[in-house]
Amino acid sequence: LVTHVCGDEGKMTLAPGRQSSRFESYTDWELAVVDTSPADHDLEFRVPQSQLQRLHDGRSQLWQDPGLPFDVRLSNYYRNANVVRAAGLPNPPTPVIGDFFIAPLPVDKQAERNFPAMHVTLVDCQTGSERTEILWGASARPLVVEVEGRRFEISLRHVTWTLPFAIELEKFTAEFHPGTDRPRHFQSDVVKIDADGERQRTIIRMNEPLRTEGYVFFQASYQQDPATGEFLSTLAVTRNPADQVPLYACVIVTAGMVIHFGMRLNLHLKRERQVTA
Repeated sequence: LVTHVCGDEGKMTLAPGRQSSRFESYTDWELAVVDTSPADHDLEFRVPQSQLQRLHDGRSQLWQDPGLPFDVRLSNYYRNANVVRAAGLPNPPTPVIGDFFIAPLPVDKQAERNFPAMHVTLVDCQTGSERTEILWGASARPLVVEVEGRRFEISLRHVTWTLPFAIELEKFTAEFHPGTDRPRHFQSDVVKIDADGERQRTIIRMNEPLRTEGYVFFQASYQQDPATGEFLSTLAVTRNPADQVPLYACVIVTAGMVIHFGMRLNLHLKRERQVTA
């Protein structure tokens, strides 16, 4: 229960020489509006998946935030869908926006295979002008808009969490079974970079995770960039407040058994002394 309510589980994919302080969920999505105008940081505005899932069967919702120069009308959210070019197709199932429409798909039992899509309408707070676009979870690029000299990136993305430190991948090593592409062993040489710049090197192997500051990093998988041939390492990341509870439970049970055994042994010795007397 503690793990389900309070824990976070996701992944982080890194290329050699790159670092990140964020990891993303495997299954949960959110609408993110990111103001990239500030030079030293980004401002993020988020709408959780729990609100988006209500927007089906023609329902819509106007989302407002005082930090944004526009309002966002959200509508037609589909948990799994493709975005298809209309190309003169008769009777598309959803409205055509810029020659594309959302083609709903059945929800896959494996949640990782579902890519949501929805309509967003941006309403300028000053002029009242509207612009409607399609957002799709499988899109490679966010929707970019510029309002009042500010640049915003809008996307449907996996829920992301920020770590109190950064992880940098120095080197990824993979060994394969002879004559096959089946991995025999793979590992990531990483550097943990604290907020004060302190660097700590460690190796994450298939059965040897990194545990630090309440987070656990497992060597989950890897992929190869088809353009460069470079291997990318994927680390599974969990934050589980109950991670050590089984250990504590075993210690308590062991202590209880030792105490109980000692009490029984003491009672037995007393009886032996009485019989001898």
